[in-house]
Formats: sequence, C-alpha cells, structure tokens
Amino acid sequence: MTLRNLLMVHAALLISTGVLFWAGTANLLLQGYGFSLGDASQIAGEGAGTTYAPHALGRLLGVVCVGFGVLLLALRDIGASPFGRRVAGALCATSAVGALAAVTQQVAVWQSAAGWVTAAVFLLLALGYLAQSLSPQRASAQPLHAVTQP
Repeated sequence: MTLRNLLMVHAALLISTGVLFWAGTANLLLQGYGFSLGDASQIAGEGAGTTYAPHALGRLLGVVCVGFGVLLLALRDIGASPFGRRVAGALCATSAVGALAAVTQQVAVWQSAAGWVTAAVFLLLALGYLAQSLSPQRASAQPLHAVTQP
C-alpha cells in the first residue's frame, strides 16, 4: 500500500468518526464500547444542565477528527520524499500510542469486540506508517515544489 492510499484510508476513518461525533450520534458509536454519553451526568449526579456537556465535548472531538482527516487528505500527495517519510514516522508514532491506549482501555474498561477492533485499526495504521517511513526514496519521487512543464 502506498503512502497516498494509507493517508486516504486514515483520513476516511477520521472523517467518518468525526462526522458521527459532530452530528451528535456519538452514543451509537460508543454503545459498542458498553457506555453512552448520557451516563456521565447520571453517574456524577449532576443536574439537567450538565446533561449536554458530554455531548458538546463529543461534538468538539468530532470537529477535531474531521479537521485532521481533511489535513491528511491535503497531505496525500507528499510521496516518498524525505518529508513524506517524516510525516509517516510521526503518524506511526501517534498510531502506536493510540494502539497502546486502546489495548489498555480494552483490558481495563471496555472489554468488548469494538475495543479489539479499535486496537487492531490503530496497530494496522502504525505498521503501515512504519513500513512507509522506512521505505527508501524512489527515483520517481519529486519534491513538493517541483512543477511539471507542459
């Protein structure tokens, strides 16, 4: 899989998850992990005014996910340049941390199939980005500032 394809898959995951949170349908997504945003105010014993606070936070998370997805789409043509390998290395590190966090949460909290799927997605992204960050520069890779002549 090329870096372009990997970035596009990652962007699609981020944008689709972000839209779910942004649209306020995060409860549907979170039910796979065994809880919902409505539970937070009930556990805390707070009044009705705090019921929507977790939903607002979920919407902000959604906006951030969509933003990072769009950023990855903008970077999809970076190719196998040294800059592309550095970006792949950074995304490998963040995906590996995501995999570690997902596994610890799966074992300690979620204990569901959705948790294992989440951990697997992060791990696959980390491995894909690791392969891209270690790949040698191809002769056909052009720098970002290269302009083709007609």
